[in-house]
Amino acid sequence: MMTPETMMRLLREAGCCQEAADRVLSLWRCGRRQEARQVLACCRRAQLEQLHRAQQLLDRLDGFRYAQRAAPSRASCRARRL
Repeated sequence: MMTPETMMRLLREAGCCQEAADRVLSLWRCGRRQEARQVLACCRRAQLEQLHRAQQLLDRLDGFRYAQRAAPSRASCRARRL
């Protein structure tokens, strides 16, 4: 069995906010394990949403980078005109 300090450290390292970590630990101590798991599931869902948002931003940035590579540069356009 983990100590409360270890549980708190792991929850914080996993990205749970202090409030959620406190709630999980409190519920776990009271034997309300199912409720603690529900709080953990909410934390996980929030982190997954953040990950998806970050992925969307990266996808947009990659699209912009691709478009920049695909577009001819001004220097090459001038050279073609001459």
